[in-house]
Amino acid sequence: MTKTLVAISAFIIGVFALNASAQAPASESIPAPSCEQPHYPGRTAPEKQMTKFNKQITDYQKCMNDYIEGQKKAAEGTVEDQKKHVDELNALTVKQTELKNKVTLSIDKQKRHVEARNLAVGEYNTLMAKLKKDAGQ
Repeated sequence: MTKTLVAISAFIIGVFALNASAQAPASESIPAPSCEQPHYPGRTAPEKQMTKFNKQITDYQKCMNDYIEGQKKAAEGTVEDQKKHVDELNALTVKQTELKNKVTLSIDKQKRHVEARNLAVGEYNTLMAKLKKDAGQ
């Protein structure tokens, strides 16, 4: 019985240690957008330069929108991963609670056995004392 309690206790301690030592991976740095920001040629720029600038602005906006959408998708994936990890942690917590309850029940059972043994020893000692007294010792 004691070996079982020691084994269960060691397992629970191991689960606590595993949970405590598990660290989140180093955060990944978010890459900067690779979009080339156009340079405004000024109000007095020739029409050809302004047309070129307007195309560059359109390309820049598309590039930034694509970058933002990519970051949104990456964030959604991260949220899904986080939900998965929370579910795993919750499952471990349930197992941990179940094991704690089993250990508590085992300890209570062992206490009852010790109390019954102590009661039997007390009754034995009382009986032996009575027998010795009756025998005149």
